[in-house]
Amino acid sequence: MKIKSLVPILLLFVLTSVAFCADQKKINEFVDVKVSLKQKEVKPGSTCDLLIRFKPKQGIHINFEPPISVKFDSTLYLNKVEKLIIPRKPKQEYFDHKQDLIQKFSITKDTPPGDIVLKGTLIYFYCSGSDGWCSRYKHPFEVSVKVKK
Repeated sequence: MKIKSLVPILLLFVLTSVAFCADQKKINEFVDVKVSLKQKEVKPGSTCDLLIRFKPKQGIHINFEPPISVKFDSTLYLNKVEKLIIPRKPKQEYFDHKQDLIQKFSITKDTPPGDIVLKGTLIYFYCSGSDGWCSRYKHPFEVSVKVKK
């Protein structure tokens, strides 16, 4: 009889724990990522370089396939988003994390002067060479740029 009365309490505890964990932002414990802009100030109509730097832990590598991608949340101030530049040598299996990825894009000519915030998501796959597992990660980013006349 006591076990039956404990079931609802245990169920409530489990559901509360799952909801709490789902609300927490996941941090990738295997790969640190730095996303920045090369240009801190730009004029309307100019091109910007979003620089992406991976720093995986020992034994972890970043995959080329499935492809690494950048998705911007809004293109309100973006005119043209070019193809992501991923440095790669022939027959290179994994991304060389000592190099930056570059996402070029243009600011629209009618962007008003002032600070704008660009938000997006970097999506990549990484694997453990020794343990044989792989995982996909969606890394949200936010960068600011000052638009001047």
